[in-house]
Amino acid sequence: MAAVMAARDIEVAAPEQLQEPPTLSDKSSEADGESQQLDVEAEAQLPPQRLILVVMVCMIQGYTLIGPLQHSFKVQMKIGDTGDVAHVFTQAAALVQWGKFAMTLGQNVLLACLCPMQRVFLAMVGMMLGCLIPPFFVYALGSTWLGWVFISFGLIGLSLGIFECTFLNVITPLGPLTKSYAIMGFPAAFAIINVLGMSIVSCGVPVHALFWYIV
Repeated sequence: MAAVMAARDIEVAAPEQLQEPPTLSDKSSEADGESQQLDVEAEAQLPPQRLILVVMVCMIQGYTLIGPLQHSFKVQMKIGDTGDVAHVFTQAAALVQWGKFAMTLGQNVLLACLCPMQRVFLAMVGMMLGCLIPPFFVYALGSTWLGWVFISFGLIGLSLGIFECTFLNVITPLGPLTKSYAIMGFPAAFAIINVLGMSIVSCGVPVHALFWYIV
């Protein structure tokens, strides 16, 4: 009986003895996992950088030129609501969406030589130039050249395509709270221009003042 019990003990102990001790790579993987978890928790505790909201609002306000301000732009260009010229104006305004689509997908090829931060600055310059065209060339100088519409909306679309995804990538190390403030910039920008701004214009403020504010 004692021999049988000893044999059973050997059988139970054998699998435990056959288990290999954790290797150095296993320990390294566990350490990396713990380190990544700590990094995530540390980022979640980072305080929000609220100034990011201002940056996002300033950029997205350029997007609002294809809202109610688009009609004011058309009127100042002396373009009616119907006809061939009106159709061309509408197609020019569509460049905002086409440009945004093209640069969202193609910036890693076309702008491969630029780092993400440089792309953000490039987008800011492009947005400023695109938004400057209506108040300066059309309202201030009185030009009705249809090419300004293509240049303005084209620059705005390309700049948005570069900026939106790249900027969110750049601010990721600042933590999720900061990114939430950046995301709030989208509705805030449209509310400032399309609600508050147009309400001020309805009270008698010239609409070109709103264009200059966006710049």
